[in-house]
Amino acid sequence: LNAWDVFVAGLLIITAFLAPFETAFLEPRLDFVFAFDRFTDATFLVDMVMQFFICYPDPMRPSKMVRVHRLIVRNYLTGWFAID
Repeated sequence: LNAWDVFVAGLLIITAFLAPFETAFLEPRLDFVFAFDRFTDATFLVDMVMQFFICYPDPMRPSKMVRVHRLIVRNYLTGWFAID
């Protein structure tokens, strides 16, 4: 999961610089930049779906992981979901 997090973080940094540049200086067209943007969108969507299934440390017992799907979903929806 660590490599995935680094990959998504890298895409996020690239998007932070590329999106304003595209908006300001490039004409919309079907080219590599368009394909890269759709690839990035799909990657972020996959990451969001994955978050509904990834265990997280129990706040009361950090050495234990919460594995109950209902609690994982609630934790994500009340946490990072809106930001993602």
